[in-house]
Amino acid sequence: MTTQGGDAAEAIANGTTSLGIELGSTNIKACLIGPDHEVLATGTHTWENQFVDRLWTYSEDAIWTGLQEAYAALVANVRERHGVDLTRIGALGLSAMMHGYLAFDADGRLLAFAEGAQEDGSGTVWLRTPAGEWQDLTLRAGSLFRPTGAALLPSGDVLLLERRYTLLGGLGARVSRIAAATIRPGARLAPKTLAELAPPLTLDNFEGIAAHRAADGTTRITLLSDDNFNAFQRTLLVQFELLEN
Repeated sequence: MTTQGGDAAEAIANGTTSLGIELGSTNIKACLIGPDHEVLATGTHTWENQFVDRLWTYSEDAIWTGLQEAYAALVANVRERHGVDLTRIGALGLSAMMHGYLAFDADGRLLAFAEGAQEDGSGTVWLRTPAGEWQDLTLRAGSLFRPTGAALLPSGDVLLLERRYTLLGGLGARVSRIAAATIRPGARLAPKTLAELAPPLTLDNFEGIAAHRAADGTTRITLLSDDNFNAFQRTLLVQFELLEN
C-alpha cells in the first residue's frame, strides 16, 4: 500500500503513479495517485473566466499559466509529503469543461468533445492541427448519452466516456473506442462500444477516464465520478482491464 511513506516515495521515484488534471470553472486541480489508488499529492490553481466578445471564456495564456502553477503546487506537495522529487509519471489524464479534451498525438494535435448535442442528436468534436487550426468533426448520435471524458490508449486509439440521465431510465455510463485512423477533419466518428454500465452495477456520475499500461502488460481503464458536493452522489474510482480481441 502506498499509504506507507517509503512505498509512496518508491512509487513516485519509479514512475508507477498516475496524474490527473482537471480544468474546472473556478480551479485547475492536479492529483497524483499511487498504484493502489491512494492520493499521494495534490495541487491547485484558482482562476476566473473573462467576458470577451460577448462570450465567457479563458485565454490560452491563462490556461498555460494555470496548468504550470497547479503542477508546481503538486510537485511542492510531493516533496513536502514524501521527501522526493517528481520526475516520472506512469500515466496522465486530462479533463476539462469540454468534458473530453486530450493531447491526441506527439505532433501536437488536440481533440475536444462537447457535452451537448446538435439538433440531429450528433455530437460536436474539434481537432486542433499542429498549425493551430481547429477543424470540425461530428460524433454519431448518442442515444441520450453525452461525452464527459476522453483518454488516449497506448495504441493511439481514443477512449470516450459518456453519461446518460433520464427520469425513467435513470443514470447510465458508456465507454467506447475510437480508432485513431478515423480521426481526421470532417469525419463523422462512430465509436465501438466496449461497455455500458447500468444498475445494479457500480455506477455514479462518471466524468473522468484514464488509461495506462500496467506492470503486468495489461491495459487498465480507470473511471472517476464527481459527487458535486451532493449527499446523494459519491466520488468513486473504479478500474477495469481492457481485453483485446
